[in-house]
Amino acid sequence: MENQCQNIGFRKAFINILLGIGKKYLQGGTGSIVSLLQEQNINKVWPDLRGILKEIDWAVIGGVGLRLYIPERQTQDLDIAVNKNDAKEVRKRLKEARFEYKGELSCGGSSWFSSEGAVIDVIECSQPWIDIALKEAKKNRDKEDLPIIPFEYLILMKFTSARVQDIADITRMLGLSDTEKIERTRQVFRDQLLEDLEDLESLIYLGRLENEKV
Repeated sequence: MENQCQNIGFRKAFINILLGIGKKYLQGGTGSIVSLLQEQNINKVWPDLRGILKEIDWAVIGGVGLRLYIPERQTQDLDIAVNKNDAKEVRKRLKEARFEYKGELSCGGSSWFSSEGAVIDVIECSQPWIDIALKEAKKNRDKEDLPIIPFEYLILMKFTSARVQDIADITRMLGLSDTEKIERTRQVFRDQLLEDLEDLESLIYLGRLENEKV
């Protein structure tokens, strides 16, 4: 509970700082053509987990998941989310598929190496909305046919992590998104984090300001 309170306090302080700087200095615009930024660009092919995790709900999150929504950045690992109830079976299947166990993650989950040296981080989630997010990911696939966590739930996941990079990712995602995605995100926050809706609106404002939508 103490760590959760610290995360919330950090997140609110950081958003307020960003909002103050944005209103004072940000002139609008990304310095790039938005239509080009929005083109999906997949630079790396990751291990195919579809057969290994067959009949288990899972979704790609982290930097690889982001590439469905914003330009891809260099990332060294493939982060996937699974329901904590499926964690034991997921570990068993990865081991049977000759993935090498590397250790536990501080956020809850495990890290693995493929035979080709790719790093797979499995985040074990227990949030009340995770089942819905994972099921919807089955229909939300990128060009590599990976199931990607839906936009609004990726925002929610990054928001609650309260890391600086995650907050920055959120503003860029929101700035490059359309009205439909933003409205879906607002609705998810109304359902799951109503008390944080004002902070979400601040991030929407910053994202739009950067992309000249305000």
